[in-house]
Amino acid sequence: MDHNLLPLYIVDAFTKKAFAGNPAAVCLISRKHELPDEILQKIAAEMNLSETAFVITSGDEDGFAKESKFRLRWFTPKVEVWLCGHATLASASTLFNCLGNTSPTLEFETLAGRVYASRSHNGLITLDFPRNDPRKLSEEEMQMLQPLVNLIVGQLEYEEVLVSSVAGKLMIRLRDNLSRKDLESIKFSSQTILEIDNPLSIRGAIVTLKGNSNNGCINDDGIQYDFISRYFGPWVGILEDPVTGSAHTISAPYWSRILSKNKLFAFQSSPRGGELQLTVKDQRVEISGDSVVIVKGQLDISRK
Repeated sequence: MDHNLLPLYIVDAFTKKAFAGNPAAVCLISRKHELPDEILQKIAAEMNLSETAFVITSGDEDGFAKESKFRLRWFTPKVEVWLCGHATLASASTLFNCLGNTSPTLEFETLAGRVYASRSHNGLITLDFPRNDPRKLSEEEMQMLQPLVNLIVGQLEYEEVLVSSVAGKLMIRLRDNLSRKDLESIKFSSQTILEIDNPLSIRGAIVTLKGNSNNGCINDDGIQYDFISRYFGPWVGILEDPVTGSAHTISAPYWSRILSKNKLFAFQSSPRGGELQLTVKDQRVEISGDSVVIVKGQLDISRK
């Protein structure tokens, strides 16, 4: 086999239909033919999607169909990231649906520790991730981050501001009297936000809103979302991510506490949009979603 030709897939995650949800590229690499980080970053820049996942098998190429344990790395067009949900879902979908892997559960070794993906009885793929509960900002931290918060939400009123220091993510909960339209009205440029001081080294910002019967937080089947959100990551080269699994390891534990329920139905209200079914456990968050494989091909790196 020509090891300069890498199997490549593009998968739309957290959606039942093509060209929705969050697209991720998935590149398969044998461990004995691993590539340097510089090349992985160039591949991710070439793909120019929010994330490119590199699934690395410990054996030969047929290990993708036979093994249940892999290494997994995620790169934006600019940097390697610590945790990524939609690209993990895309990786599992590739192994299950394109490579014919029959393992009931896949184990991935990542920068964030071990994460898992399994087939659900309803056809969804369920991710098992560490939960990252947010904490309220101190008065001093809030004072430092006030310009950043103001830039993100503009004139919209918010209930509270929290942070997950482990994940490096800010979370802003809007007031309950606001609507889905209000959330979707948020608009700013990457250049403007990157000019704001970032003393807590924030790498992503979640803006979230509680769902209710009057604020537009329902799907096409008339089912109400428990909460909706948007996610911004200009600090890692992504102004807005369409559907962000890792962000829900932060928002799901928060809303689980607020709503006193451990099973949640969420929507990321980006232009592409995507639905997530969430189960909050003591130390973990399960994130379930659909996926659609839209590209199957090879990446030629012979002239790298």
